[in-house]
Amino acid sequence: MGASVLFKHVIDDSNTGLVALKEWLGRSTHHLEEAICEAKDFEARISIIERFLFQQLATAVVPHRYESIQGFVSNVSNPYRKSDYTCCIGQRQFQRHFSRMMGFTKKRFERILRFQKALFIKQYKPQTDMLSLVYQCGYFDQAHMIHDFKELSGYTPSDYFKVC
Repeated sequence: MGASVLFKHVIDDSNTGLVALKEWLGRSTHHLEEAICEAKDFEARISIIERFLFQQLATAVVPHRYESIQGFVSNVSNPYRKSDYTCCIGQRQFQRHFSRMMGFTKKRFERILRFQKALFIKQYKPQTDMLSLVYQCGYFDQAHMIHDFKELSGYTPSDYFKVC
């Protein structure tokens, strides 16, 4: 479920500005802000925020137009099966709804999934060479994998696996 179900403010990966909590939630946040400010330490603040978000999730309703996106996101084992998630809407409309609901593009989500898959494979099969990793993770070629690694981690794949 994307953040748009919880927050009133439109979230996207191009928005880098600060937004007041009241704008995010669309209602008075004085009680929540006070609790966060009065917390003893960082862990207590995180606990307050987590508790609040879980309460919001418990009562959140996913709009009907986002059901296909929820199906796409929950099918992370094979997110490329288009027939399952574009039911009754066009591909471009699906992409717009996806961006609005998740806060980033479908393409970026797919890049994150490939990156995570590469990390998972390398963690459990450290002997896997880079070329095998490229094709197992669905990259077009090694240059695309290098580009994604640099964007998502700040490192090239070989540097990342040396450091981590």
